[in-house]
Amino acid sequence: MIKKTRIKATTIRTTMSVVIAMTIGLSIFGFYFAQDMLKTFETEVDSVVLKSKLNKPSSSQTKMSEEDIAKYQAPYDIAAGLTTPTQDYQTTITKDLNQYASINSISITDFNFSSTAIMTNTTLQSSGISTNQVTIKLSSPVNFTGLMQFLKSIESSAPKLQLTGINLTSVPGQNNSVTVEPLTIEFYTR
Repeated sequence: MIKKTRIKATTIRTTMSVVIAMTIGLSIFGFYFAQDMLKTFETEVDSVVLKSKLNKPSSSQTKMSEEDIAKYQAPYDIAAGLTTPTQDYQTTITKDLNQYASINSISITDFNFSSTAIMTNTTLQSSGISTNQVTIKLSSPVNFTGLMQFLKSIESSAPKLQLTGINLTSVPGQNNSVTVEPLTIEFYTR
């Protein structure tokens, strides 16, 4: 048979006192250890700040940086020109399309902007670029040559506009004239 041992209250009290004393001792040690680490970190930060204040870039380094910026400015401008700002995209797109139409003797009768983004490309969405659409109606019949020039203007524009499809029907008895279904044009906003 196993003999039961009885624990006395004084033994429990002594054990608890030792545990509490050890906990307090470890807390004090931890506090001083953390404080020492923070002082070391503060010293390192101060030395880095002092070095950065003393080591101002030389004029040759500044000139090299300016040359690097100038070298990459043109590609940046081209990339920025592919999109239109979200705030005024309807005004910009309407103005551009009306200008292309008037140059080619075409009349746009209606604009319908789609407010939903149609692209699910996460790279574009994470960079703040979304794809939108505008559907335009042209007054018919349209001169085929003028229509082709109008479409070329759309496809070569900045900000980038892209025709998603086209349906044409020739007009009987009218040479070089076509009727056009509504055109859907895709563009990018940022």
